[in-house]
Amino acid sequence: MSFGQFEGFFLDTCILLPHPLESMMKACSDFLKEAASQCIISSSIKTEALDLIERSHIVIVLFIHDPLKSYLESKGIKELGNRDGKIIADFFSEQKAQLRKHHYTKSNIQNEILGAIENYVASQLHSLKKGKKLPIGIFLPALAAELAVVKHKMEAPFKGGIRCEEIKPNDSVLSAVVISAIMGNEQRARCPSSCLSLAVPI
Repeated sequence: MSFGQFEGFFLDTCILLPHPLESMMKACSDFLKEAASQCIISSSIKTEALDLIERSHIVIVLFIHDPLKSYLESKGIKELGNRDGKIIADFFSEQKAQLRKHHYTKSNIQNEILGAIENYVASQLHSLKKGKKLPIGIFLPALAAELAVVKHKMEAPFKGGIRCEEIKPNDSVLSAVVISAIMGNEQRARCPSSCLSLAVPI
C-alpha cells in the first residue's frame, strides 16, 4: 500500500499488541519477522497504542502491588520460599477472575502483562534454594521493577522498533468527508421513518 510518498505495510495496533487469539498473535508475529523493515505506523496509531499500554499497566499495578501485599499480610507471610507457590497461584487466579469481571477489553494487553508477572513470580520462587526465604520488602519492589520491564517491552515497537510517520489527511479529502457526513444527516432528517424503513431489507 502507498500513501503519498510512503510505501509499505501500514500497521494497526492489533498487529503489534497482544491479541486474545493465540493463532492471531502467532500470525502477526510471523508477519513482523518477515516484513518489519517494510512496516510503518502512523503517529495516531503510536499515540493510541502507548495510551492503551499505559492504562493497562496502571490497572495491573492496582491489581497486583497493594492487593498482593495485603493478601500476604493477611496470611501472616513476611517472607516467601519455594514452597509458597500455591499461595501465589491462588492470588493470581483470583486477580484474573476480578480482571475479567471489571476490565473487559478487546485487547489482550492486561492479561499479557498479568501472565508475564505471574510467570516471573513463579520462576523467582522456584529458583530459591530449599530453606531460603525472600523478604516481602525485597520481593514487592522487584515485582514493580519487572512490571516496568514488561511495559517497556510492549512499548518498544512504538518507540523506535517500527518506523513512524506523521500522516495528515489532504484538506480536500477531509472537506469531502465532512460535507458527506453533513448531507447524510440532513437527508435522514428530511426522510420520514416510513421512508427509512423501506430502505432496510427484511
